[in-house]
Amino acid sequence: MALFTSIYPRRKALYQAEAKKTFISFRLRNCWFALPITSVQKVIVLENIDGDPKGTGLGLTRYQNQEILVIDVGYKIFGEAQQNLEKIADFAEEEQRYLAILSNPTVNIWGLPIDSPPTIQRVSESAFTDIPDAYLAMGNLQCISSKMIQIPDAPAIFLLETELLCENFLSK
Repeated sequence: MALFTSIYPRRKALYQAEAKKTFISFRLRNCWFALPITSVQKVIVLENIDGDPKGTGLGLTRYQNQEILVIDVGYKIFGEAQQNLEKIADFAEEEQRYLAILSNPTVNIWGLPIDSPPTIQRVSESAFTDIPDAYLAMGNLQCISSKMIQIPDAPAIFLLETELLCENFLSK
């Protein structure tokens, strides 16, 4: 006579595994940032950026017969002076840069120039940690979440708040 055991306990253990969230992570200057994969439509190689003669950090690029607003959010994040997008485009010719195409209620579709090819990260809830209050109070990085991702043997990855970035940038 065959002995049957329930597979329910094994299935239950699989379902109780720690939930994971999916992000894209990328380098912007010398720091690593992440965005929820749901906010990113596509990542493309950064090509021409037009329409920023005054160095405002706002420009346009064309992708699939559609004009996309390009926002250099680096100066908002790092609290530095605005950077001319033409310089970014020149830099992109020397070292390949990318454009993350994002969707947002404030600005329908916009592009975020990034310095490295993005990587997809599946991160468990336990990898999220609070950024120390003292660091947030100093304002070293702005428009970031109060959370960051800690992965063993990797630099800290700061979570970006895309809505906050758009609102801060476009409200000047």
